[in-house]
Amino acid sequence: MSNSNIFQMDSSPTSEVSPDYPIPVLTNSDFKTKKFSMGDNGKLVKLSFNPSKYEYVHSQLHVQGLHSLSSLLVELSTDPNAVVIRGELLPEHHGKPVVRATSDTKKNKTVYFRPYEQGLPWVCIDIDSVQCPAHIIFLNDPVAAVEYVVSKLPAYFHGVSYHYQLSSSAGVDGGKIIKVHIWFWLDKPVHDAALKSWAKKVNGEAQPTLGVKLIDDSLFQCVHLHYVASPLFEGLADPVPHNRCGLVKKAVDVVPFPDLPTTPNGPKVKEGKPHTTFQPALGYTFNGKSGSYAVFENALDSIGDHPNGLGFHFRIFAAIIAFLRIEGTVKFNKVLLIKKLQHRILTANSDHHPKEYVQQHASQQHLEIEIESARIIVEQDYLEKKTNFLKYGKIDGIESHFKPSELLDAVSAGKQISLLTKKFFIDAKSMALKGAAGVGKT
Repeated sequence: MSNSNIFQMDSSPTSEVSPDYPIPVLTNSDFKTKKFSMGDNGKLVKLSFNPSKYEYVHSQLHVQGLHSLSSLLVELSTDPNAVVIRGELLPEHHGKPVVRATSDTKKNKTVYFRPYEQGLPWVCIDIDSVQCPAHIIFLNDPVAAVEYVVSKLPAYFHGVSYHYQLSSSAGVDGGKIIKVHIWFWLDKPVHDAALKSWAKKVNGEAQPTLGVKLIDDSLFQCVHLHYVASPLFEGLADPVPHNRCGLVKKAVDVVPFPDLPTTPNGPKVKEGKPHTTFQPALGYTFNGKSGSYAVFENALDSIGDHPNGLGFHFRIFAAIIAFLRIEGTVKFNKVLLIKKLQHRILTANSDHHPKEYVQQHASQQHLEIEIESARIIVEQDYLEKKTNFLKYGKIDGIESHFKPSELLDAVSAGKQISLLTKKFFIDAKSMALKGAAGVGKT
């Protein structure tokens, strides 16, 4: 994607004059985007970002306004290993590998990041639930779809330039749901906590009209990943081949953002946890029968918009992962799995999602794609753990109490257990007879 994707929507914008502001970038060898390919069965396979490495290289880049921000984002869109965050790295960690840990990340003792004290003037608005109106063909004219969702933002965003980038999965559903990241430059730095409160207020105002949450407020946390890389399509065409990202120029380049509390003393915000893979319990075996159905049922129970619900997309995928870790990936009952998922999806509370969104997630085609993607992840995870177990005698970094060279096959192990059991009872009987005769007393 090049800078040629510039769309002049209004008269020439005023020239921007802005000091340097930081934009932290994290990189490692993990891919930070989705991959789409065609499976052996001719069905679409989606591989989501599933981090295996928690250490990153931190780079402190700088931008001077929307235009330089847009140029940087276009450049980063070609790097599948890069992500952006809003957090400031503590001085003692500069030049060292870093972990996405803050003072509110309970599982880490070392703090690496904190929110910028005065906030930042750039903001990414993540929209992923708004239905595309019938008069807009999202696949052919993504800019029109982006303009539609911008019109649903508060009035002070209207008529202001922005950089947009379609989400990785945008268009995969045929263009029914608008999924886009929209970057604006505000007229003042704003703290993450204030942005999160602002987003919740905007969502509350938009909910009655749209029927869904307009803005994903989870992005306003200092270590939450902003995905900036373009998706990868292997062996098939991008459903949105043109204008996947670009700069839309309006009359002005800066949002006249309302005054909000911008200090860390504002609303308390949990700063987000590092992504975790679905880890098996201790005692994990390699026959596909580990785990508990309770994990699967809990994932099903969390599907939907009820008070304890966590939405649809990620919870459906979590349920599939849990099921495959219990049943295995070869002889599992796909018909039963799909039937259970469809029942839970279609009967779940969906107050914050349009009917079409729910139906699409319950469709046979969508669930088969998700199952195939989950199957690949589970098998890769299994192979990695099996390799570590056989090579190092440990799982997930936990040392075994025996050496790999001491491993026995199932038949040999069974014989050894049988001999030890017989020896135990023979010894116990001998000790009992001796005890009854008064031998060996102290």
